[in-house]
Amino acid sequence: IIGTIMVGNVFRIIMPAQRALVAAIKEGRTPDPTLPAKGLLRSRHNNYFTLPVLFIMISNHFPSTYGSQYNWLILAGIAVLAVLVRHYFNTRHDSHKYAWTLPVAALGMVCLAYVTGPKPAPATPDVAKVIKYQPLPETAVGGVKAAD
Repeated sequence: IIGTIMVGNVFRIIMPAQRALVAAIKEGRTPDPTLPAKGLLRSRHNNYFTLPVLFIMISNHFPSTYGSQYNWLILAGIAVLAVLVRHYFNTRHDSHKYAWTLPVAALGMVCLAYVTGPKPAPATPDVAKVIKYQPLPETAVGGVKAAD
């Protein structure tokens, strides 16, 4: 669904705004500033959707993401953390105001990996301790009396 939204953003908003801008400049008139602003906003949305969509495409290789009863919650958590990573890369040259987003995203990924990782198998009891001593029956197999 997110990929479809991204394609829709490109073909219904971004490209028509670009065409209108180029046509206005070619005709020598002042371009409408609202169309490029809408295109920029949708382009920014696509920018933030990129990492979550890439993860969704490769998530079939990681059963800890889809094999859990909380698979949608795990996907949402990873998507939010991926958006934080993307935000860090978008703003790292402007200021260090959002420098905290990368370590928080890394810590969040480590926590998600720990929570969704395979659990250790429960310890099996020692077989010798489980089997209790049982005396032989009076008659052994085949009706022969057991020797004393």
